Amino acid sequence: MTAELIEEVFGLRALVVPDPVTGTPAVVPLDPRTAAVDPR
Repeated sequence: MTAELIEEVFGLRALVVPDPVTGTPAVVPLDPRTAAVDPR
């Protein structure tokens, strides 16, 4: 699972990071109202 795939499928900008407990992917949505800084 990648941030690019989430955006392509759902139209949602997000970060995909490992969950610190399980190690599985965790999707963190990005606020579209924030500056155009891309944290990826």
